[in-house]
This record gives sequence, structure tokens and C-alpha cells, in this order.
Amino acid sequence: MTDKQKIAPLVRVLAQLSEKAAAIARFCRNEKDSFESMVELKEADKNVRFLKDFKTIADVLIQEFVKKEILDHFPFHPDSILGEEINSFKNSKNENFPITIGSSSDETYQCLSQILDTNLPFARKLADICHFPISSILTPDIQAKLDSSLKVLENVEYFPSDLGICLDPIDGTNEYVTGKFITESDSGIYLQGLNVVTVLLGVYDKSTGDPIAGIVNQPFYKKKQDSHADPLPPQFQSQFYGRFVWGVAQESFHAYSNIFHVNVPRPSPKPVVVMSPSEGEKLKKVIGEFAQISFPAGAGYKLLCVIDGFSDAYLLSKSTTYKWDTCGPHAILLAMGGWVKEFVGGEGRHSIRYSKKDEGATNWVNKNGLVALSPRASVEVFEKALSRVV
Repeated sequence: MTDKQKIAPLVRVLAQLSEKAAAIARFCRNEKDSFESMVELKEADKNVRFLKDFKTIADVLIQEFVKKEILDHFPFHPDSILGEEINSFKNSKNENFPITIGSSSDETYQCLSQILDTNLPFARKLADICHFPISSILTPDIQAKLDSSLKVLENVEYFPSDLGICLDPIDGTNEYVTGKFITESDSGIYLQGLNVVTVLLGVYDKSTGDPIAGIVNQPFYKKKQDSHADPLPPQFQSQFYGRFVWGVAQESFHAYSNIFHVNVPRPSPKPVVVMSPSEGEKLKKVIGEFAQISFPAGAGYKLLCVIDGFSDAYLLSKSTTYKWDTCGPHAILLAMGGWVKEFVGGEGRHSIRYSKKDEGATNWVNKNGLVALSPRASVEVFEKALSRVV
């Protein structure tokens, strides 16, 4: 068994990886002339929620480089990293090729040139940004704030063999493909657009299934002002910048940090609940009797709304999220004093577990839906309301 290690370096690297993932997502979205060739319709692994479910080269590339970086930095087993995407993509001739990250930009380019066979200059740039060092991905100011925030984890340790990692490289891919950015929102909650795209990284205990650490990155948080610093070379820069939140909830130790200032409007006189517009009318009616309901896109973004304090709860009665959607945000909410549990089950509802598939499920879906509550939400009020629905 590998010796115990400090968890702070793991969280630091995951935060840096989330920002590099965000940089690749922004870069690809910025390449308007090339973007269409980067989009593929999912088939076997599609989400039943969508009539059409997409993946992009950015999704697969991010997933594969994050896996490689984690394995390069830490003694995790490859099978301990659970990602959303099948790691292959089709070229202009409809030939399917696996996407692999080489040990150099040239090696990665050789792979990407088979897929982006009609746009080799873009394949070259994409390979180059994949190999931009994560140690330089944050501005010195943000890196200093991250390092300062991680000091609280100084004495927190883990055995690498005990942990697994869940990864959703781009949550909200349909909104990412559409590419619209919403400038303002009175409530602070964006219903659609690039604003709802997130990168989700979660760490869980393989024996208990409990989430213990998480990163949520919002790549398209704001449009840059002229003075906004960017550590990337000019050819990789975007008009947008992002932000991230981290949290650790290990046994009795809880800590989290949002080093980016978020302006939360004055609290609504009613609790705010986010959910999908496809939810049943009975659930909407019961919740609407005491709460204000909002319908943003993206499971990761809905959970981020609860983390940020824009929403008191996220309710989902259906099996349309996956372990990689919820693991990271779940850990952050636990660290804050909130919780994420199954929708089905009443007052005895169980926390979502991540070490194995749910009973009766054929994939990594959260089969029994979910209820995510912020620390300020009244568990009693929500349990009473849900007892009228379930």
C-alpha cells in the first residue's frame, strides 16, 4: 500500500487541471471556423434527457489529459478514474480514432491530425495548448490565493489506494455547442448559455462511496475587462475568464473556499429552488406553494447555484444525472454543511454513493434522482413538501 499523502497537493493540482480544462474549452469555442468539425452526436452513451446529445473534441481531450496528469502526479490506478466520455472521435471520412495524450506536443499532434484531418493547423494549436504546463495556468495572484486557501488542509492526509476520481470534462455540452453567452441575470441564475457550462472533478472513498473532495470550475464566468491578466500565450487567449470552487469533506474535517468574489443578490423572501422544466406538474405545484422555482440548464450548474447561495435547493426526481455530475459538487456542499441525497426514500433517504453503480442500474446513473440542500435550507420544510410528492 502506498504511504499516506497530504491532500492539499492533490486539491491544488485538481484546481489547476480544472482551469486548464476551462482554458481548452474556451480556446475551442473561440475557434468559430473549426468548431463544427469538433462536434459529434452521441449514440450508445447518450443522455436520455436529450433528443440530441453531443460530445466535442474538447470533452474527450480534456478527459484524457486530466487522466494523464493525475496519473503523472499521483499514484492512482488508471481504473480509479471514472470519466463521462468514450475516448474516441471520428474524422471527416467517418473513421473512428482513439484520442490519446502523448508525452510531447508532437506526439499528441500525431493523434489529433488523424481526427482533424481537414484542419491540421488547428490540430497543431490544440496539441500545443494540451501541453501548456499546469503550474503556469493560473495568474500569480490567483495561484497565491489558492495556495493560501489550501493551508487549512495542512494536516489532512489520505491513502491514494483508497480513493477514486469522477470527472465530467464539460457539463452542459449542448449549451457549449450552441455557444450563446448571456450578459446579465437579475437573480444571478442563468437559465442557459455558455454561463451554465462547468468542469466537474470529484474525489471519493472507494470503500464507503462517500465524496471527500471536489472542484467546480465555471469556464465562461465573465467577459474580460481590458485589465484582466491572462497567463496563456496570445494565440490561446479568450474573451472570457472563469472561476472555481473547491471543498474537502473527510470524516470530521470540512473546509471549502471560493477565492473568486461572487455577488449574491439579497435573499428572496421565499426559498429558491432550481430544477428541470421536465419535472412533473405535481412536484412543481407542491414546491411552488412555498418556494420560487428557476429552471437553469446543466446539472453541474444547478449544483453550483446551491453552492454559491443563489439557490437553496436542487431537486431532481429522475435518473438523468451521473456520478461524474454530482461527486465534486456533493463534496463541496458537504464541506459547507449542506447535503446531497437521493430523491427517492423519504426521511430515510440515502446519500448518493460513488464507489459502485446503483442497484439495478446498468451504468453510472444516479438512479434515484437527487435532493441537494444548501446549509441555509430547512431540511424539515423540504422533507415535508417532498413527502407529498414521493
